[in-house]
Amino acid sequence: MKTVLPQVEDIIALKRDRLAQRQAQTPMNALRALAGMQRRPEPVLSTVTDTVMIFGQITHSPLNYDPVTIALSYWKAGLDAVSMFTDDTVYEGSVNDLTLIARAVPVPTINLNYVFDEYQIVESRAAGASALTLYASLLDPNALRTLASTTLRNRMTAIIDVTDAEELHNTLDFCPPAISLGKRNASGDLDVRWMHYLRSFVPACTRIVISTPLASLEEAKAVALMRPQAVFVEPQLIPSLETIRSIFAQN
Repeated sequence: MKTVLPQVEDIIALKRDRLAQRQAQTPMNALRALAGMQRRPEPVLSTVTDTVMIFGQITHSPLNYDPVTIALSYWKAGLDAVSMFTDDTVYEGSVNDLTLIARAVPVPTINLNYVFDEYQIVESRAAGASALTLYASLLDPNALRTLASTTLRNRMTAIIDVTDAEELHNTLDFCPPAISLGKRNASGDLDVRWMHYLRSFVPACTRIVISTPLASLEEAKAVALMRPQAVFVEPQLIPSLETIRSIFAQN
């Protein structure tokens, strides 16, 4: 495991404890059987297209939290995929919620939570996920390569999140199908210059995902110049999906 922020270390330590509990309750062979019973994953960044995919993100909240209702509203609004991220609150029910979301909507579901073990990958497939994110900042290059390969063997798309040039170059050594970039500076503005810099190293065979949710049409215009294959958007931008698609179509 790489050196990470103390609060992230605490989250991962707790997730390891909970992972051990789940492994004791459901052995890997049983989990693989459950994963094999799921419907074939919906394609995520695995087909060539001229249109940008637009993703919505669900995060856990202790107030008014209804992931299925949120997922249905995202799908009805026209989003291309629904993602699930809960590690900011160390929420224990994320896998169950992912399962409910995958059953509720016909679009792909993406697991954004911290993954560091093969069991979590099979668990994501058993929950119905079509893709998951692997964070290069949390994994050494060998572990990252192994988990990316395991994700693909489980018929899901591996999206590798990178935070600097070293992580990007280590990741490009094994030709990942998709890389996610995203960063805001201290003032809260999207760090487009930094993303442009890393984007310049990514070959055409690798899909680009802008992982920091776009908060305005101005940010969409700035990001469109990088010609990404997918972006995340904040909920307030969902009513403007057609405008966002037209912005990306012009670049």
